Amino acid sequence: NVVLGFETLEDYQTKSLYFGCITGRYANRIANAKFMLNGKEYKLSANDGTGLLHGGFKGFDKQVWKAKEIKTDSGVGLELTYLSPDGEEGFPGNLATTVTYTLNASNELSINYKATIDKATVLTLTNHSYFNLVGEGSGTIFYHELMLNADHYTPVTSVAIPTGEI
Repeated sequence: NVVLGFETLEDYQTKSLYFGCITGRYANRIANAKFMLNGKEYKLSANDGTGLLHGGFKGFDKQVWKAKEIKTDSGVGLELTYLSPDGEEGFPGNLATTVTYTLNASNELSINYKATIDKATVLTLTNHSYFNLVGEGSGTIFYHELMLNADHYTPVTSVAIPTGEI
């Protein structure tokens, strides 16, 4: 097993390491746990000092999603759905989210996200897996190497808030 995780559902709901979860409603950080949208300020749960991290105290990583098995001619998978109500952790709008994980016959994993809202909101979703390529419990990741083929990146402040600079 090269993807780290917890043994029980309770661990996922009570611990905050974001092992293998779906982060949201907002993956990453929002400075001062507030944002302006269409002339209105929204105050969010400050779960990371004065800021918001990965959706707040009870973000998508702490929710129990509805699960459905998927079988097609090209592979197998899992469809997860969750309805985040208007005002959850301070975010506006009802947000219906579907995340689909599929594994095809070539052992290629795909993760697809779909979100439907009923009013303007901010949203970033991602998978938050932690990898140890030598296997869970088999040593550290300190000698792993990663190459990102990217032409640009966004620097962050000393408290990991994106600066907006590209």
